[in-house]
Amino acid sequence: MFGYSNGMFGSTGAMYGSNAMTLGSAPSAMFSPFQSLSPLSNLWSGNDTLWASEPALVPAFLDATKSILDGYSQALGQLSDAFRDVLAGGNDKPGMPSPEMPEPEAPANDGLAQNVILMVPDGFGTDYSTAFRTFKGGEELPAWEAENMLTGAIKTHSANSLITDSAAAGTAFATGQKTDNGRISTAPDGQDLESIVDLAQAAGKSTGVVSTSSVTHATPAVFGANVDDRNDATTIAQQFIDNDQLDVMLGGGLQYFTSEENGGMAASDLLVQAEAQGYTFVGNATDLENAEGDRLLGLFADDAMDTSYGESGDDQPTLAQMTQTALDTLSQNENGFFMMVEGSQIDWAGHANDAGWAMNDSLAFEDAVKTAQQFSEENPDTLIVIAPDHETGGMSAQSTLDNNASIYQSFTGTYEQMYDEASERIDVAGMSGNDSGVAEIMQDTVAEMTGGAVVLTDEELTAVLSADDADAGLAALTQTLNEYGGMSFSSDNHTAENVPLYASGPGSDIFAGLLDNTEVGQGLAAAMGLEFSDLPTVDVVGVDTQLQGSELAVA
Repeated sequence: MFGYSNGMFGSTGAMYGSNAMTLGSAPSAMFSPFQSLSPLSNLWSGNDTLWASEPALVPAFLDATKSILDGYSQALGQLSDAFRDVLAGGNDKPGMPSPEMPEPEAPANDGLAQNVILMVPDGFGTDYSTAFRTFKGGEELPAWEAENMLTGAIKTHSANSLITDSAAAGTAFATGQKTDNGRISTAPDGQDLESIVDLAQAAGKSTGVVSTSSVTHATPAVFGANVDDRNDATTIAQQFIDNDQLDVMLGGGLQYFTSEENGGMAASDLLVQAEAQGYTFVGNATDLENAEGDRLLGLFADDAMDTSYGESGDDQPTLAQMTQTALDTLSQNENGFFMMVEGSQIDWAGHANDAGWAMNDSLAFEDAVKTAQQFSEENPDTLIVIAPDHETGGMSAQSTLDNNASIYQSFTGTYEQMYDEASERIDVAGMSGNDSGVAEIMQDTVAEMTGGAVVLTDEELTAVLSADDADAGLAALTQTLNEYGGMSFSSDNHTAENVPLYASGPGSDIFAGLLDNTEVGQGLAAAMGLEFSDLPTVDVVGVDTQLQGSELAVA
């Protein structure tokens, strides 16, 4: 605004310094803003008629005009300086109070994430995301869509296969490196790999894992152990306690921490050892709600926890409840924390081709995401990353207005639970084969456990009841219930497709675009200002050079 005065009027010598200029050669726009102010305005008529008869007056007029314009220029310059002082808050002259200008708020922790929450919906592919939006029936967007968290996608292959398992995929998240399927944070050559839990602990942060599987299962295991075989659950449990790194462990797997003499599978009583190391042990939802302390071991089932349908009632906490307690516990550390939360059984539903179970377990996972989002709102230095490890089942959402995933809202059990419940009722009734009441029991059971949403037709009942064996009967029921929801599957295993990636909070820009799963792991560390020290010297990110020399090479 005020640069105008210095630019236009600060060079008046250049504009008016030559008396050789005739008034007629000077544009009227030069004088029009000052005509009403200048004492010579009555001499200005817009033409040279008057001046032609009195040419001696021209130099005097120009000099006088220059003096007037110089005065205006000086005044505007002073006004400009005064406004600059006011805007800068630096005017300390008497009678000129400086306005209070708020200081810009510096990013907390230099823009780094104080806390990182990695959330893994195991097996959750792109069509799972599409189906889940439909499952919610338009009442609200999924939590990750409502917050516009979608940032990119993840390439999921392992070091030795285009189709990864959870161990290799989890290792990529935990260590930033590729490994072979089946390995838990060890390299293909057997070398132990440095994990993000190692980095976080060295930085003074607390760490934890939460899962609806056993905590020794592949995905949580990679954050607390280094073993060559994902199935070595007792060694994984032993390392969890011996390493003494994870401050919170919540999920299933009690038998792997209980000694053989007490009915478990561990060589020694790891629960006693854990309590000696400062852990509070809890075994049910009530104890979890009342838990105190800064270290917590919660084991709520011998192996995997219940499905999202909650077969055990109130004895087991939900994933959201475990997430909330983990946040309450870990956030006591003023240096922050890293935690991993897994919705384990979305993957298991995919293996079973059970779309209803997949959607309900996705709902349980979403509740945990909402819990994390609430914590992030109250603690904005928290990064949330939602990263599926792979897709399971080759799900395809083929929804119509009449057949779509919203039907699964009323289901109260998995397809297998429905089939087993009907079979048990048939056995109790003393029926078998083609007895007249068998079809009615199967139909009534399915209608009951689908909330009345599915009443099997005679043709559908025949397909289920005439199957050669129980496996074939369950497969027929599975196909029928998927068709009611507009769903189909191409596999009962993992697939090689890319999976969606979501992030919000400080460092979320790191997770933009199509990333290799190793880049996700490296990004988690970078968001906290940390870095893995044992990454390969070759550039493996996005190039897949680690596959060279293994059973499958990828260009």
